[in-house]
Parts: sequence; structure tokens; C-alpha cells
Amino acid sequence: MKTYQGSEIRNVAVVGHAHSGKTTLIAALLHAARMTPTQGHVADGTAVTAYDEEEVARGATMQNAVAFAEWQGTKINFVDTPGFHMFTHEARAALLPVEAALVLINAQSGVEPVTERVWRYADEAGVPRVVVVNQMDHPKAGGGGGLSALIDDLHERWGRNCVPVQLPISDAQGFHGVVDLVTMEAFTYTPGGDGHGKVSKEIPANLAADAKTLHEALVELVAEGKDELMEEYFEKGTIPEEHLISALHEAIREDRIFPVLFSSGLANMALDHLLD
Repeated sequence: MKTYQGSEIRNVAVVGHAHSGKTTLIAALLHAARMTPTQGHVADGTAVTAYDEEEVARGATMQNAVAFAEWQGTKINFVDTPGFHMFTHEARAALLPVEAALVLINAQSGVEPVTERVWRYADEAGVPRVVVVNQMDHPKAGGGGGLSALIDDLHERWGRNCVPVQLPISDAQGFHGVVDLVTMEAFTYTPGGDGHGKVSKEIPANLAADAKTLHEALVELVAEGKDELMEEYFEKGTIPEEHLISALHEAIREDRIFPVLFSSGLANMALDHLLD
């Protein structure tokens, strides 16, 4: 078995309200990273972190479970946590030893009570967070108000630090992919595929204006409070990609930014970006 150095290991808690798709997402991430030959599913008891008989019967996580994936030479340990009120002490415990958390939000329901609770736990533990709007494949994804209403709700609850780094590509036929607001590229996916997207420099025309606006908002937020970045931004009107990526990493580690991403665990879509 390969031995990993400390710098090659990431420990990540996956937290959120019940039925936000945490166990399914982890199973999909393992498959996208080619750790499993097929994607496991909660419904048939094949999800890697849902092996307890009672959990399989209930279709719900009741205790923390760990699975790992190797991605680009890094070992990522995922801690799958319960999302029901009576088991959130498990999620609280999981946030103590990890370096980061994925806070899952059900794309149909938005922020729910346990979502807010685990956010407070992450605050207490000083854990950087990535917000993942999951189940984007569902016909009712976005709820009644769509993406803008969801982002407004995140801002109201947790501040403007919650900033999209992706823009979902959806139409009447459903969720197809994401626009990367850092590189300004579009990635499209096949539902039920391997989780790896096809890249295009052409952003869909109906999303081009929104992508530009959101990119500029991301750049401004990353540059805030950093004199050298602000100078570069005012001089060039933007921040070069390589500088933006490193500054974004720093801002996430410092809890100045909570990036918002979009995915579908069940359909295995946009998971290469999440692993990145």
C-alpha cells in the first residue's frame, strides 16, 4: 500500500441536512476518482460508507464513516456524517480532526435546520468550508426562486463570503454541467458517466453575461484586503488566472471566502471539479 506524506493527505468532513445526498456524493466521488469500478448506491446498499445493516434498511446515515480517494497524487479522506437531528453530535465530532468541510445543500430544499447547525459547528471548530449545492439533476433543483434566490439566501445567512466559483449549466432538459468562473471555461457531463467533464472555451451564450458578472464579483472579493492584488486588479481590470487561484486558496484557508459549487452525486456530474 502506498505511503503518503502529510502534505499529500486531506481530511474532509461531508456535512449537511438529512437527504442532501452526502453518502451518494461520496460514492460518486470514489467512482470519479476510479477507486471503485462502479458507483455505489444507498438504495441497494452498495454505497461504500453505508455498510451498517440498519443504515442500509433505513437509507440514512447514523454514525460517522470514512472512505478515501486518491486524486492527482493526493489522498483525500472523506468523513460521511449523519444529517438527522438526533445524530448531529457525530457531525460535530467529525469536524474536530479535519482540515475542511463540504457543506451540502439539497438543490430542491435550500438551507435546512441541520445545515445551519453544522455550519455553526464548523465555525466553532475553525474549519474552512466549501458549499456544495448537490442534486442539481433533480427537476425541482433551485426551488421556487432559482439560483439567484439561493445565493441571496446564503448571503443573508452566512454573508457575501459565500461566493459562486461555478455557474450551473441547466435547461429544460436538466443539469448538463458548470461554467468555471476562475478559468472561464464550460464543462459538460454525461448523466451517469464517469464524473469527468468535456471542456470548452465557449461559454453558452445565454450564460455569458452572468458568468462575466459573477467572475468579476469573485475577483473583487478575492482581492479585498490584499493591496498587491487590488493594485493588479485596478491596473489590469482583472487578476491573472495563476494569481487568482493561489489567492483563492489562501482566502478559503483564512475563511474569507466560502466557495459555492454545483454537482449531482446521483448522476455523477461535476465531481472532477469538486475533487480538484
